[in-house]
Amino acid sequence: MKLLFWNLNKKDNADLALTCMREEEVGIAAFAEFSHTDFSEEKIEGVGYRLLGFGGCDKVKVIARESIEVLDCFEASRFTVLAMKSGQSFFVGVAHLPDRMSSPDPESRLMDIRVMMDEIHGYENVLSISKTIILGDFNANPYDKELLLPNAFNAMLFK
Repeated sequence: MKLLFWNLNKKDNADLALTCMREEEVGIAAFAEFSHTDFSEEKIEGVGYRLLGFGGCDKVKVIARESIEVLDCFEASRFTVLAMKSGQSFFVGVAHLPDRMSSPDPESRLMDIRVMMDEIHGYENVLSISKTIILGDFNANPYDKELLLPNAFNAMLFK
């Protein structure tokens, strides 16, 4: 399954995004800084996708193929966690974390990451799902602690 994450930077690129999703056969797409983008339901449904979530996350918008089943959803202001099924079950976590200009201290990003990971780990245990994909605009560099700490994303670097 193909995934797409795009920070739209407040530009109305809905038609371009939906064309890309259709042509590249993207299963799940997530968008940050989408406030000036016309992702109307009729436009999305017209190309075989649907909008996910309940509106509790104002930083990311998630769109998926109609054939992908949503088992559960958790939303916070800066992230969304979705338990999904398309053949097999998996989680998708999508985040748009505070940028360094408005929040130079990594602690605000760490707080959001820890809450997100707590939700994911809780869902993994309750729903017995071990496949998780996390994507987004983390506003962090690869070696920043919020990406590497064991009680955060626990990312592993490799070549």
